[in-house]
Amino acid sequence: MKGSPFYEPRKITDKNLEKIIADHTEELRKGEYEREQASCLFGGYVLKINGQNKYFPQCCGDLGDIVYWEKISKKESSYYEGHPAPEYKFGLNKVIFDFSVGEYDEYFEPTPPEKILEIELRKLNKAVEKAKIELKELSTRVIKINEKMKLGIDRIEDLLIWENPNHK
Repeated sequence: MKGSPFYEPRKITDKNLEKIIADHTEELRKGEYEREQASCLFGGYVLKINGQNKYFPQCCGDLGDIVYWEKISKKESSYYEGHPAPEYKFGLNKVIFDFSVGEYDEYFEPTPPEKILEIELRKLNKAVEKAKIELKELSTRVIKINEKMKLGIDRIEDLLIWENPNHK
């Protein structure tokens, strides 16, 4: 979406990805904090239905939040992807999100076009699987950049993409 701070990972150039990784891991590499205190790359996942953006990542969202979307797509209770977070409940073969005013009167940014959104679990699961394929491609790129830049970060793909230590 024009003006959005979110990008599809495959559209980020290697040069920009190198800078993102270097900046995001700088304090860790300097020893200013431990790995357990680090977070995945900031961002998250835009919920898109029929080509329309319906919900954007909120404050504190990161790439590790894929675990929450995956759980929801499998009709399992999950934590949240940042805040505010929509309330949700499961129907027969669907999940129903409620985007009314969030906890502590925080508002969603941008405002979702609908207050109530129903999604077939099968379609959500398919979208999650597609996102995971793209994340695996990003993982390969991140590993190569770690080697090229000699960052020396063990399992950097887990640190920046797959783990979510702040929400475990």
